[in-house]
Amino acid sequence: MNSAQTPSPVNNPAQPKGAIQPQTQPGQVTAPKPPDPSPTVAEVMKVCPDADISNVRNYLPLILKAMATDGLISKNQLVAIIATIHVETTPFAPIPEYGRGAGLGYAPYYGRGFIQLTHLTNYQAASKKFGIDLVGKPDLALKPDLAAKILTWFWKGNTGNNPSIPAEKGDWRGVRLHVNGGYRHLDKFLGAVERGLQVFKSGIDPKAIGSIPLDGSYGLGCADPGIASSRTLTGVHNPTTQADALSYALGLHLRERDRSHKFDATLNLASVPEVLELDAQKTFEVKGFGTDLDGTFTTDEIVFYPLDERGLIAELHAFKPDPNAPPVQAFLHDSQAGLNPAQSNIISNVPAGEIPQKIYQAALSNKGRSSAAGPGGGNVACAWCVNKYAIAPAGLKPIGSNTDYVPSMVEALDGGRGKKVDPSQAVPGDIWISYDMAHVGICTTQGCTRVLSNSSSRAAFAWEDARSEVDSYYGGSTQAIYRVVN
Repeated sequence: MNSAQTPSPVNNPAQPKGAIQPQTQPGQVTAPKPPDPSPTVAEVMKVCPDADISNVRNYLPLILKAMATDGLISKNQLVAIIATIHVETTPFAPIPEYGRGAGLGYAPYYGRGFIQLTHLTNYQAASKKFGIDLVGKPDLALKPDLAAKILTWFWKGNTGNNPSIPAEKGDWRGVRLHVNGGYRHLDKFLGAVERGLQVFKSGIDPKAIGSIPLDGSYGLGCADPGIASSRTLTGVHNPTTQADALSYALGLHLRERDRSHKFDATLNLASVPEVLELDAQKTFEVKGFGTDLDGTFTTDEIVFYPLDERGLIAELHAFKPDPNAPPVQAFLHDSQAGLNPAQSNIISNVPAGEIPQKIYQAALSNKGRSSAAGPGGGNVACAWCVNKYAIAPAGLKPIGSNTDYVPSMVEALDGGRGKKVDPSQAVPGDIWISYDMAHVGICTTQGCTRVLSNSSSRAAFAWEDARSEVDSYYGGSTQAIYRVVN
């Protein structure tokens, strides 16, 4: 274990990273005016009228973040990239190439993503850049956050063509040539460019990406010992409302508040094989780093990566609980809606009972079962799997009037079949719902740090991963966790 870290300022609730101390008289609280977000979802929909608005809401923040990170912030770059996505993937989502490259001489390395990454050499280059095995697992290029990074990486010339140069000059035909190698769908592209030049007010303000100013008055039921008037949120879906931003900020804060030290290490399994025995929420001892760092650490997650013929590398992320951490209060209401915490349907300190355990045992016993008989040949069978392989085998009536549709499950859970649970109190067998009800799975750990759900690529009820990873794939946040009550 080659590194031990004490918390950086970002993990100190009294002084969050990026916080702006209010310059006011005693007793006064003011917040800086937030940068105007550009572009908005509504503006992008005007430029891309055929897009799916839920995709724009989910993926635009990822794209803007990648653009800001890579310095593609001018209005011309924004117009060109949005217009290109409109042409390459009309629904505004990372998609596989039409025809899947059959007969084109580069299967299985056909186009994937927002800009259609193609050819083995480009998959190899992207694998090296992002440290992810896209050659062995090319469908990872469809993961939205990675697809956004690949988009801007491609845009800056890393596969040979460099659309950013003609884009900055306003050479729109040149942009299309660099992206497509020709002028296919040029009229559609130029139409989107013309709309973008009219609709977008400016380029991207990097200060507006991920930084959400928050009012200092949160209302009852909330916990925040900090005094700053803004929070910088990283690694989460970019909130679209003040209330969303507040709930994300509090969630991050509560997660870190009970931790005194973090432990991150990169390990070669050939020399430390005992790492294979660890799992989320399991503990291990650290010795030899000094009194403050030595002690019992709890595992958050372990990520494994292949190391050629030399075996596997494991990234270990763990934390040391803070015995002096004060008790926390969950965020129980939407401050903008003016709801009283007592009216919230998030439950706390309620015994789990037998139902979640039955669901969990059923899910485990059916892990790996095929979903090919489900909707879309297993491609869109997440609700189908949860009902068939976890709910029904637990002796319960399937959830939802349409048991293959996540929003129908949510409607039934809200209508009496379940109760919302704060993530910190989730137990194995609770039901996890992704952002925008795009996916559903079964919590497999205390706190729902891991989720078991359908794998569309394998058409099987077999995708068990860290909740943070699954959240990232579906937009960056958990929409809700439910406990089934009947």
